[in-house]
Amino acid sequence: MSERQLIGLIVVEVLATGLVYIPSALLANSGRDAYLTLLVSTILSLPAVWLIGNICKKNPQERALTIFTQILGKPLGNLIAFGYVVFFNITVLTIIVPGGEMIKSAFMPETPMFVLVFLLTCLAGYAAYLGLEPLARFNTFVIPLMILTFLVLGITNTKNFNVDQLLPPLEHGITPILTGMITPIGWFDQIILALILAPEVRHTSKRTLLWTVIINIVALEYLVIILLLTMGSTLPTFYEFPTLELARIATVSGSIRGYDALVMTVWVTAVSVKAAVWIYAGIILLGDIFQLHSRRSLVAPLIILLSISAYPGMDNIREMSYYGKSVWSQYAVPTFEVGIPLLLYLFSLLKQRSSKS
Repeated sequence: MSERQLIGLIVVEVLATGLVYIPSALLANSGRDAYLTLLVSTILSLPAVWLIGNICKKNPQERALTIFTQILGKPLGNLIAFGYVVFFNITVLTIIVPGGEMIKSAFMPETPMFVLVFLLTCLAGYAAYLGLEPLARFNTFVIPLMILTFLVLGITNTKNFNVDQLLPPLEHGITPILTGMITPIGWFDQIILALILAPEVRHTSKRTLLWTVIINIVALEYLVIILLLTMGSTLPTFYEFPTLELARIATVSGSIRGYDALVMTVWVTAVSVKAAVWIYAGIILLGDIFQLHSRRSLVAPLIILLSISAYPGMDNIREMSYYGKSVWSQYAVPTFEVGIPLLLYLFSLLKQRSSKS
């Protein structure tokens, strides 16, 4: 897989749920300063780019489990790897349960939630079964569709823009920015996947990871500013999925509507890709831990396990949505996205110094 394909996968990783989660979470926490919060979050995401890029550089195309065990020893390394497997699967649940709810509320209100969640999980699981290369190739068709969706949302809402809704900046000081910045940092730092996928990428560098952050910040800034210009900072917080509402009010010449169908089609496709990548990353680590010859044998049991695990969340969709918007980033950033990579980097430096001495 090429560097460009890796960039494309990580960009879709963030924007797939960022299209739904990040705007509502940002506007709820930061109000009209949401676009400033994104800028601050981008800067604070750069240490993770440097950290993960250095680990990949020091261990070119090494498997993640090998890196963990070489630096931390076999017992602790295996434990860390298994922790990542659990983290990846929990992340999949935060994707597919709200995803099923969004499809149900928007277009299929009579369909049982379990059916929608199970179908989403099967779709993602089948993509993971095919492997990373086919997934990356398919993703090259998803990216232009996402770009088209963003452009359509902007162009069709131009007549509703009100620049006064962006002003004044920092009306309530810096507190709203500090309150809202953890959520986008968590999404930008999903570049941790590069550490797991590195053996299948020709070359992984800090520049590659930096490009993913730059593309994501441009896309999300664009979306948040459109939401602010069109709906203000308060109205979107009353909706569970403000981007979908933005598509519903979009018109051309006052009569051409139905852009919510475009948003939903692209979103379901992108979410399937996102969930597939997380499932695939978990399968890689799980297969390495148990030294399996065929990792594909894990896909079917994992689909069943994820579907069963998602069942309790179907009756608590508000809690699941809140977890995905706010709580997920608060525990992911200091642990699996930054904390453990920092621990790996520091221990590798200590080993180097001890070996030299």
